[in-house]
Amino acid sequence: MVTTKLDFAAQSIQRIREEAKHLGIEVDFVKPSDLQFQVKEGTLYFGNNELSRDLPDVFYCKTGSSTVTSHTLSCMQALELFSDTRVLNSYRCFEKSMDKFTTYLFLQKNGVPTPATVLLNGQVDSSRIADELGWPLVFKETRSARGQSVVFVDNQHQLDELIGLYNSVSREGARALVQRCCTKSLGKDIRVFVLGGKAFTAVERDAGGKSRRANISLGASVRAIDIDSQMSKIVEQTCQALDFSLGGVDLLYGDEGYEVSEVNLAARFDRIEKPTGHNLARETLLFLSQST
Repeated sequence: MVTTKLDFAAQSIQRIREEAKHLGIEVDFVKPSDLQFQVKEGTLYFGNNELSRDLPDVFYCKTGSSTVTSHTLSCMQALELFSDTRVLNSYRCFEKSMDKFTTYLFLQKNGVPTPATVLLNGQVDSSRIADELGWPLVFKETRSARGQSVVFVDNQHQLDELIGLYNSVSREGARALVQRCCTKSLGKDIRVFVLGGKAFTAVERDAGGKSRRANISLGASVRAIDIDSQMSKIVEQTCQALDFSLGGVDLLYGDEGYEVSEVNLAARFDRIEKPTGHNLARETLLFLSQST
């Protein structure tokens, strides 16, 4: 497995180590910077050895789409092109999921409901955004995670100030978007844990009125909920549209049913094992071992 050095992933990694030992499955964690490939005369080499000699059966990239590096993506693509190693999630999935606006394009194209979204640029007429989407609005960077850079905007003055500030301090190449706010979902949402491209278990995250964001990392409470037919269908459609096999799909309560907020390719599961009663570390390893 490939993982970043982010502290928030430590508990999930520890759970995988524990369950791998119980199941007798060999698991090795490496940092993206430790991966070294070279191609020569139509053959791919890993370090100084031919690639085919010491490859795993499955290469699981437990790195989020907002933090994955171009180096990691190149390594994933190399494995897909030159080896029999199964790469999860796929290079193509990361391509579709790294940028939130790109993700919404693929989802909308495949009939998956998402909040109406405007991609911001220097020419956008901010005064027309609320006419199209209504108040409040949700502002977010297209590459962010765990609720970071998500801001709720209540009026035109706030929107103009936020866009101006973002344009003045954002790094080169950064992009942001504005979305219609699902008011029924303020302070709460649903995280669906996905295995094999299908909904496996789900929890509702609730900030309890303390925030309009419902991220567990920001203190939201968690309770298990049943997966109904609409939820199952939307999640499966999302996975098909994005070539997505393993991770999390976040749903909002929309006026006419669920809407997809985003996907998380490195969804941590240690905090939802207890409320759902599922050993998700074990289920993840069993799925990966059956993917060979």
